[in-house]
Amino acid sequence: MYYMLECDDVSDSQPITTVIGGSTYVRWGRTTCGNNSQLLYEGFVMGSHYSHEGGASNYQCLPLKPEYSTYTLGGSWVYGAEYETGSSIFPNAMQNHNVPCARCFAATRSATLMIPAKRTCPPSWTKEYEGYLMAGYYSHKKPYAFECMDAEPEAIAGRSGNEDGALFYFQIASCSSTGHCPPYIESAELTCVVCTK
Repeated sequence: MYYMLECDDVSDSQPITTVIGGSTYVRWGRTTCGNNSQLLYEGFVMGSHYSHEGGASNYQCLPLKPEYSTYTLGGSWVYGAEYETGSSIFPNAMQNHNVPCARCFAATRSATLMIPAKRTCPPSWTKEYEGYLMAGYYSHKKPYAFECMDAEPEAIAGRSGNEDGALFYFQIASCSSTGHCPPYIESAELTCVVCTK
C-alpha cells in the first residue's frame, strides 16, 4: 500500500532525520561476517560450469536452506564452486575444496567497496575483510566476475572432490599489458580488500 504525503502534512518544526539503509556484501570463502556486520545467511558458492559457453558470468552465494515455488525440473545448471589454488598462499590446503560464503549486512554503513590490489581501506572507511582477487582461468570458456576471496578461507566439510564446476583461481598482473611494473609484480597474486562506509 502506498500513501501520498501532502506538503501540509509536514511541519517546519518537525526535525528531518536521515535514515541509513545499511549495505550488504558477500564474504567469499567464510561462513561468518566481521565484528562490524550481521550475518544474514550462511551459504555456499555456485556458478555456471567453467567449460560451458552459456549461463551466467558471476558467482552466487546460495543459502543453505532454499525456498522453492512452482518448478518443472528444467533450466540451466549451476554448479558448486571449488578453490583451484594449487599453492601454499592460503593457510590450509584448499585445492578442490568447495567454497562457503556469508551474506553480511553492515547496518550503519550505506556503501560497499571492493578494491583490487589493496589491503587497506581509504580513510574513514571500515575494513570488513581482506583477501585475494579471484575469478575464472584465462583460457576457460566461462568468464567470471572478479571477487575478493577471504585471506583465511574455510572449506565445506566433506566436499573436496575434484568435480570442476565453477572455479576460483588467483588473478595475476601482466606487466607487458599494464605498463605499471613496478610497483606491480609480474605474476604475483593480487590482493583485495572489502570496505564499507
